[in-house]
Amino acid sequence: MLSLFAIVTVSAIVIRFFGISFYPLYFDELFSLLWSRSDPAFLWREGPVLEGNPPLYYLLLRVWIRLVGEGEAALRAPSALAMALAAGCTFLAGWMIRGQALGLLAGILAALLPFSVLLGGVARPVVLSGLVQAVALVLTLAYVLAPLRRGTAEGDGHPWRYEAVLLALFGLVAILLVHTHAMSVIFAALCGLCLAVQAVLRGWRSVLLVGVCGLIVLAVSVPQLLAYVTIARSTAIGEFAPQSRYDVMRFFIALASGESLARFDLGLGARLALSAPLLALAVAGLLCMPRAAALVLASTAGGFVLLGAILGVNNLLLHPRIATVLMAPFCLGLAAAALAPAGRKVRLPVVLPMLFLAMVVLQQTRGWTATWHPVQDNRLAARSIGPGEACDGPVLADGSLQLLFLAFYHPAPPERFLVRGPGQPGFASDWAMAGIAGYTVIGPEALDAHLAASRSLVLLPYARPDGPGPVATALERPLAGWERTILTIPKGLVLHCLRRSGAD
Repeated sequence: MLSLFAIVTVSAIVIRFFGISFYPLYFDELFSLLWSRSDPAFLWREGPVLEGNPPLYYLLLRVWIRLVGEGEAALRAPSALAMALAAGCTFLAGWMIRGQALGLLAGILAALLPFSVLLGGVARPVVLSGLVQAVALVLTLAYVLAPLRRGTAEGDGHPWRYEAVLLALFGLVAILLVHTHAMSVIFAALCGLCLAVQAVLRGWRSVLLVGVCGLIVLAVSVPQLLAYVTIARSTAIGEFAPQSRYDVMRFFIALASGESLARFDLGLGARLALSAPLLALAVAGLLCMPRAAALVLASTAGGFVLLGAILGVNNLLLHPRIATVLMAPFCLGLAAAALAPAGRKVRLPVVLPMLFLAMVVLQQTRGWTATWHPVQDNRLAARSIGPGEACDGPVLADGSLQLLFLAFYHPAPPERFLVRGPGQPGFASDWAMAGIAGYTVIGPEALDAHLAASRSLVLLPYARPDGPGPVATALERPLAGWERTILTIPKGLVLHCLRRSGAD
């Protein structure tokens, strides 16, 4: 078993590290880097309220970059390792459910899953939560499938000790779930529900152990849970636009094709044609599993989707990125269906890995040949600003994320100004990060002063849900005496380069 686990995990690592630094860091990844430079005390005290994600990932990343550096590959390496280990956990889950064959095929599918490969190259907290979710699922299956009935277990003289160890490990993982991503709280609760139901079937001692485990997890997690409540009630949530029906569909489409990160330039019809049969096959695979395992997978993955749809159709609860919750159940379901008699008849154990491999090769080939850009080309944006370039002078922006690329990619960053008022959503976090990112926060009234005093400027407008920012508004009115050059960077970054008429 250990040798197969190693083969699956190492293969997944190789796949995820191939071309890991080809794409430039995009805005969210740059935020991860700069936020991880913050003081640890700040991250624990103010960080949970100012940033929607818990501080654990940023603290771990802080330690990591101090050891290996801040390059693109170094910054993304923890994510690649996390997604590779998640593939290994999928193998373990399959092995526990129905032996070596199911585990190996599910692990191979997880190693080649396009969605997992894409997330393995993204330095964001949701990737860490994907690994912890996979570990939680393995522990839940281990508890539910373990032969611990009425205090006896074949071949085990200490069944209650074994049960206590499993619950202690699950409690630790549940605490990590709470501290990696807000949506992982729901997954932790669903796994805990599976444990509670199984404990009731076993007897009062099991109920007591599960209850103690749950109380400890809750007690340790109270500060972070309160931070989530504060964030949900804050005006910062207004920065996110409501989801459309298509956005909700993308939650499921992304799982099979990796579409959530826009690295497949396919139409909606093609993505549906690719994803729908795979999703249906994964659901059918649950019927080919032992009942207890199928109930665990259906309760955790299906329950998460159901609660997400009920609680948050109009917000980010079903954002494609958090489909990490479904990765292991999806691959396990596909593997179970492929190994069923009907699946073997059409050679699904070979077809499915080859399909995933083809999609991974497609994305890597198109990336290396630069036929399209999956993320903002922040390298190109940085090279376009400076003396002798089309853009020169101080940079003013409506959003803090737009300024972050200069701190990482520009060898000598120009002056940077964030034009924001105290009443705007996200002002507190923008102000807190100003010193780390190297920009200065100024009020909207100061924008006109810069326009009057400068000979050249670079303006980065940003459309916000609460209306256009000051920079975007300024560009809507006539700018007498200015020559304007507009540079459009792939994936949405637009540089408005202003130079006074006649200026050198």
